[in-house]
Amino acid sequence: MINPLKAHKTRILLIGICVSLYTYPVRADPLIDSLANMIDAIYGVAAGIAALLIVLQAVKYKTAAGPVERDEAKRGILNVVMGLAILLVAGYVVGLIYYVEPVKTPAVIPRAGGTTRIVVSTPTPSSTTSAPPGTTTSSSVPVTTTAQVKLTVMYVPVDWQGALSGFDSAVAGQAGFLISNIPLKDCPASVRILKSSTVCTINVPLDQAGCNAQTLNIIRKIEQCAKAEGKPYDYAVGLTNVDICGQVLGFSIQTGVVIAESSQALVTTHELSHEWGLNDEYVDACRCGFAVNPRTNCLDASIGGSDPAPGYTAAACAGGNQCPGYTKTCEGNKNPSGGRCIMSHAIATEPRAYCTHCWSHLITVPMLKC
Repeated sequence: MINPLKAHKTRILLIGICVSLYTYPVRADPLIDSLANMIDAIYGVAAGIAALLIVLQAVKYKTAAGPVERDEAKRGILNVVMGLAILLVAGYVVGLIYYVEPVKTPAVIPRAGGTTRIVVSTPTPSSTTSAPPGTTTSSSVPVTTTAQVKLTVMYVPVDWQGALSGFDSAVAGQAGFLISNIPLKDCPASVRILKSSTVCTINVPLDQAGCNAQTLNIIRKIEQCAKAEGKPYDYAVGLTNVDICGQVLGFSIQTGVVIAESSQALVTTHELSHEWGLNDEYVDACRCGFAVNPRTNCLDASIGGSDPAPGYTAAACAGGNQCPGYTKTCEGNKNPSGGRCIMSHAIATEPRAYCTHCWSHLITVPMLKC
């Protein structure tokens, strides 16, 4: 007769095998990644013990003294198979939950009042206006390279209207702004820019409420279109020449995928910066609990972080005591050139570049080091 306790232990240990076999392709935040790695290690040990028990069941069957013991061993193996099938389904469900878990309210750069279109000028590769202290700007920004690659970005045309030659031009401008502002500006050949050859049709809502409701679906579809190209990449950026999402120029949910209007190179770089651990600076994110990482670029009154946006007072910014909500309440830290940080809102004072707090963090990110 089968020992129920032993069968129960076998099923529990098989969780390790099932969950280890199933991994959903999602880029989570560092804390979730650390927890997942710890759980994977535990599952690995459990899987080894489970494998040992399966071998013991097989040995028991081969060395059984009679039909009763053989039947017991067979039932044990059948229980293992049934448990495996059930837990594979459970693993699938766990994977879906793990995908949805990191989703939060999109980090967006709000447009200025009304419905005025904000077009952020894209500097040419030779521009030096955005260079942080002690750095130089490359004289050229390649679109493709065969050198050692540290960062690969896949650009995807989303609901693109008209000829794709316009998309090609948009990617050149987007890549130029990105590369000329991050630490890899000193080794631009380390950045590989890829472009999808097919329009990704999503029908992104034109209103903000519709985008809020479809955020996860939009991000998933861009990821699917990027993966369909069959080329490895670090981040996927969906670009559209359609006026989407009302007052929102672009957004991400920190899963390695960004969507932005094609004219908004600043917005794309801003959203990618969240992937690297930077906070919004158009709100006092660290003090008010909106920070991606409370140890990076908090608002600093000594570099303009206490300057309020129109309609608000300094009480809502660095050193203040008010938190009106996750909206444009502050102008953000100033960068070394006198303009506002890239992590502030879309129409903050130019020239745009990272503030010193952002730069100090970015130079520690491994993939951004030359």
